Amino acid sequence: MKKQDMNLLAKYEEVTKTKASQYSDNKLYVVILVVVFLLFGAFSIKLFVDNMLLNSEVESVEEFVSNPRVQSKLAYVNSLESDIAQIEEMLLEVESINEVFGAGVRFNSVPIRVLNYSRPEFVEFQNLTYQSGSIAVVISGRSAFDISNYVLRLERTNHFKKVSYSGYTYDEGQQLYFSTIQCVLKGGN
Repeated sequence: MKKQDMNLLAKYEEVTKTKASQYSDNKLYVVILVVVFLLFGAFSIKLFVDNMLLNSEVESVEEFVSNPRVQSKLAYVNSLESDIAQIEEMLLEVESINEVFGAGVRFNSVPIRVLNYSRPEFVEFQNLTYQSGSIAVVISGRSAFDISNYVLRLERTNHFKKVSYSGYTYDEGQQLYFSTIQCVLKGGN
């Protein structure tokens, strides 16, 4: 039989290398696991501290909100906001009313002055009536031309929305022509 030489040192080194490679893989897993646990622990501690701080802030805010002085001031502010909302509604209504009044027909001395200053020399007023934004003028004149001339003058003033008349009649007893003229007033300012 042949004798086999065995190198114990080489065999020892070979066995140690295999064991070392096994331990190095295990060590790597252990290190990764320890790092993960440390990170998880640090994150948990941070969340715990944040939670404690938030709880203390919530308690201070709740204490502030439940303070009777703050509650009374809050009620006062709410009543002011309600008053402001009501005032804004009133302002809108007033503006709406002003628009209506601004667009409405107004009867004042201006239409009377226009009627008087546009009147020819031989035309006389018999009657003036105002109703629903319209002035009815009953006039008399020496000739039919004076009456039609007066209607044309009123139309040219552009003060009235519409000027109309339905003709004239002649009164032989008074020797005058009579007519009724309708002058519709313009609305607005």
